[in-house]
Amino acid sequence: MEEIHRVCKNGAQVFIGVPHVKSKWAVGDISHVKFFNELSFLFFCKGRLINGSNYGIKADFDIENITLNAELLMFIKMKAVKPIRWEKEKSMTNF
Repeated sequence: MEEIHRVCKNGAQVFIGVPHVKSKWAVGDISHVKFFNELSFLFFCKGRLINGSNYGIKADFDIENITLNAELLMFIKMKAVKPIRWEKEKSMTNF
């Protein structure tokens, strides 16, 4: 998610599809090392109750939509949020 955020412009739309934790594919496929539910991607949204700042996550997205299909695959539509760094950091620098 950090790399996806790095290469995105501000406002870029990101579409992700993962097996939901209740899907047979989440636990049935031995290559899956993480399971996802509706709260999983909140760690990548700053300003939310749950966010990844405690885990060193710097990526910031706005979740626009989360849907589950009949096979319990979860699809997340997100938008990259990138503040202008100069505006954010200029108050911390003394020139």
